[in-house]
Amino acid sequence: MPFCVGVRDGVLRDPEQKRKRSGPLTCRSVATTDSPQTQPPTSYQYDRLRGKEVYLVSEQKAVDITNLWNDSDTAVVFWARSMGCFFCQELARELRTDVLPKLQAANIKAFLVTIGTAERGLEFSELTAYPADNLLADPENVTYDALQLKKGVVDTFFNIETPLAIKDRIVKDGAAGLRHAISSWKPWIPPGQGQSRQQGGCYIFKGSECIFEHKDKATGAHVDLNKVVQIATSAGAA
Repeated sequence: MPFCVGVRDGVLRDPEQKRKRSGPLTCRSVATTDSPQTQPPTSYQYDRLRGKEVYLVSEQKAVDITNLWNDSDTAVVFWARSMGCFFCQELARELRTDVLPKLQAANIKAFLVTIGTAERGLEFSELTAYPADNLLADPENVTYDALQLKKGVVDTFFNIETPLAIKDRIVKDGAAGLRHAISSWKPWIPPGQGQSRQQGGCYIFKGSECIFEHKDKATGAHVDLNKVVQIATSAGAA
């Protein structure tokens, strides 16, 4: 049977240890020597997502999120906090301009999941110019719960990672993307109670195998997009 081995900073982690992870990690399935591998490798992240429905905004219909790619695909899936978060509106624009073109050129599938209704997703797509074909609405945050993404008052409002992330933006380009997002901000309220305290993340899948996992530590503390592109394109070329 395949089992999942966590690797962080080049150190092999015992798969029996509790998964107390705060940063990016890789997750690969390895077949045991006494049992030949007859099925494509799977990971617990994929298994947790299997059967969870989100709405494909372009078609306004519910789909099993794991049916959006097949065993031969490399797929990158980003999770944003909610459609009404200006950090998430900033992220959508950044993905559209800096990430999607590179991934699509490498024949890699990419999606952005965010909390809100499918109808609101059309407005979100129009506001950010993020393509509705790559936008998934999760009005009940079922995929967030399945992946156990961070959620709570402290990480939403009082985590030091948020001001540090803003500082990085200022150093990079004067926080141009964030300033644009704030200037055109649409403060849409999430459909469910407590959803405004949800955090996002990013996962890369090679078929049903998870090869990269990142859970946002706090509001606005997104994954390193350049690193995501590098890992995904390398996996897609393999």
